[in-house]
Amino acid sequence: DPAQRSVRIFGSKGMQTFRFGDDDALGTASALAPMANGDLIVIAMNKGKHEILRCNFRGKKIHAIKLSDIPAPVAKDFRADRVVVRYNKLYFADTSRMRVVVTTAKGQHLRSYDLAIMLNLDARKREETGITGFNVDHAENLLFTIQPLFMGFVVSPEGKLKGFGSKGSRPGKFNIIGGIASDEAGNTYVTDMLRGVVLVFDQHLRFRGEFGSEIEGFRSPRYVAAGNGKVFVSLGARRGIATFRVSVSPLDKPKKQLAINGVLRKL
Repeated sequence: DPAQRSVRIFGSKGMQTFRFGDDDALGTASALAPMANGDLIVIAMNKGKHEILRCNFRGKKIHAIKLSDIPAPVAKDFRADRVVVRYNKLYFADTSRMRVVVTTAKGQHLRSYDLAIMLNLDARKREETGITGFNVDHAENLLFTIQPLFMGFVVSPEGKLKGFGSKGSRPGKFNIIGGIASDEAGNTYVTDMLRGVVLVFDQHLRFRGEFGSEIEGFRSPRYVAAGNGKVFVSLGARRGIATFRVSVSPLDKPKKQLAINGVLRKL
């Protein structure tokens, strides 16, 4: 919560278990991601300086991470504002410049992507476009959305790009597209902030259904995370987190394709 200059950690039941950052020791945290051992990778602004920190689960700084060996075209003016951890690799995204850098846990470059070049966007369009939602799935594919294009995208580790979705207000279409995430089965979840729904696509990016509009108070869904059989969606107007269990049935089943049991929980 940048406004409160704090990070809050919740257990599986939605109860707050810890809070840190209020003492300003880390500056203002803008993004974070957990490591497998419970450590946190935190992107923060501290006294006007942009930092990437590794902290323990209580938010105590272990050491700063310096990104190294990044190719010059990608490194130029690169400033990470999103981070995802997958299999002990760090995925940093500069959403305004549309670049992604993948590093070891110590910050050493493994690979990088200039998404604007991959999308054939010139310098002006790069500035006008940007990345809206960003994530990494269990196969280490990059997942991202671009609001001005009304589309979601998947980039394989080898750099193969695939887009999906189109503009519209009907089910399966994007209006004001938001966050994106994928579960262990390869199902992809994308939020539509204007329509107030979460769209669900299967592992082949075929639209399977959507949910949220039927739930009172489910407004302006932005960020989404999926795993361990649950989907978590952040809501606008400080309405907290909506938690769901979602199952996507095979296409050969004749009736309901999307079964949802949702619980809205204010954190």
